[in-house]
Amino acid sequence: MKNLFNLLKLNWKSGLTVSLVSLPLSLALAIASGASPTQGIITALWAGLIGAIFGGSNFNVTGPTGALSGILIGYTIANGYWSLPIIAILAGIFIVIGYFFRIDKYIIFIPKSVVYGFTLGVAFIIGLNQIDNFLGLTIPKTERLIEKIIFALAHIGEANLSIFLIFILGVAFIFFWNKKMQKVPGAVILAAAGIIFSILMYNSNIGFNLETIGQRYSNIDAKIFINFWGEFSWSMLYDKQLWILSLATAIIAILETLMSGQIADSITKTKFNRKKEVLGVGLANIGSGIFGGIPATAALARTALNIKSGATHKTSAIIGSFSLFVISFLLLPYFRWLPMVFIASILVFVAMSMVEKKHFIHLL
Repeated sequence: MKNLFNLLKLNWKSGLTVSLVSLPLSLALAIASGASPTQGIITALWAGLIGAIFGGSNFNVTGPTGALSGILIGYTIANGYWSLPIIAILAGIFIVIGYFFRIDKYIIFIPKSVVYGFTLGVAFIIGLNQIDNFLGLTIPKTERLIEKIIFALAHIGEANLSIFLIFILGVAFIFFWNKKMQKVPGAVILAAAGIIFSILMYNSNIGFNLETIGQRYSNIDAKIFINFWGEFSWSMLYDKQLWILSLATAIIAILETLMSGQIADSITKTKFNRKKEVLGVGLANIGSGIFGGIPATAALARTALNIKSGATHKTSAIIGSFSLFVISFLLLPYFRWLPMVFIASILVFVAMSMVEKKHFIHLL
């Protein structure tokens, strides 16, 4: 009991910090995956909690990530957001199977050039998928990114310059803030500023209003479960693309999680249990899917923040999940006011952060 109290005392601050960052990122990354914002919170809550309890790392933070959102968006647009929990469950099953076959011993043989190339591709998908939000255009939904880009270029004359300037300022702000104030990520400050800005504009007579999350997604609620089974049909399981995507999601989740754990070890000079961490992320995806969430993996940025905030044990990630649950109930009504252009700024920053210049210089 005394040991538990000490763990809570040492890790409550880092857990709370991670939860504050996870809320806006979970909303943004869920949108980037084609899911509803509520699904992002459910994923961060359950995947984060289950991954921490059953995983083999003391520092990994599991939740929605950019690496997965880039490959999920096309299928989601074609088949609906309720298909994502099915993908999460199937991917989780594949990961658990991989756990029994010790896939963690073999996945390290994937060449670094492939990993970096994949990361670069996903970064482009995440960033360019926000083209409608940062140009202020209304683009018909399409599962093909190239069609979205062509439509935007054809209607570039209709772009809103004011919205684009706000987007540029938002991205620049996050970059500069993160360089100067590393303890509190710029995405959190930008989200808060966006909410205040949107409320002030709405209550003024200026006549300049930005589209908000609440206007695009009318059903944003702080929930711990979404009943998607009413949309489920067994015929879905005959879709070959669903199985291929679930397998790809499983491989990426394992790879990203092990990379995150390895980076955490290099920072903290510790050693995590690779095999157990694979089981943790597998169960985290199954749990996320059952509760209506989306596929998840360990998040590099949130894991690094967890360590920088003073985490010493997986208790931090567990506290973070519970804190996110409480904070979402308290603050989610305000996040309805978050403008979509600010979401675009956060996601484009995430995309740019995925591309680490030093790795590409090393490859060259």
